[in-house]
Amino acid sequence: MIKLFKMNKILICLVFLSISFAAQYTYQEINNNQSNSYTYSIVKTDSDYKLSFLTNSRKVTIFADHQMQARKIELIQDKNSFTVERDNNTLVFKGMYKDKQLNKSIKIDKDPWFGNYHSLSQFAISKLDRQEYYMAILETQDIMKMVAIKEKVETVKIGDKNVDTQKVRITLADWRSMFWSSYAWFRLTDGLLVKTEELRGPPGSSLYYTELIE
Repeated sequence: MIKLFKMNKILICLVFLSISFAAQYTYQEINNNQSNSYTYSIVKTDSDYKLSFLTNSRKVTIFADHQMQARKIELIQDKNSFTVERDNNTLVFKGMYKDKQLNKSIKIDKDPWFGNYHSLSQFAISKLDRQEYYMAILETQDIMKMVAIKEKVETVKIGDKNVDTQKVRITLADWRSMFWSSYAWFRLTDGLLVKTEELRGPPGSSLYYTELIE
């Protein structure tokens, strides 16, 4: 019994030692005067990240490397679940969504695959000024080639605090960038996403505003 206790204690210590950072945040999202919130949890180990997003109706988990480039994304919604996983230069969708079986593969190139805007936090505090990447559209099981471009360093008000941020323009990596752009602000100290202005539909659609609230 003593040996077993010591072994369990060692295993618990090893688990905690491998986790170098863990935190949870709440965000508010507003569109057309309708407000929703979601919880963002981040766990960083020595070699990778696990990012989780939870609302009342669904949970999305991104398993990523040390640069936050996605390896796998899992969505659970309405008793259905599916995964998107990178296999070299292919994204593979498998599982159930809206009670339909998924088994779909889409070819990409060597550019990074990022799960969402939160996943750009390492880019935001890096020395890079521009990053092309892929984004998977979970609702339609499709992909888009995007580009993130750093703009100015800007102080924005989040709640009652002034926060120094890196502003990033996010747009499509082709001629449509002339008509379609979103913006995200990342805290300079650690790259945490604090605010977005997102265009999620065609030009002229109403904007989605997201802000860190705690």
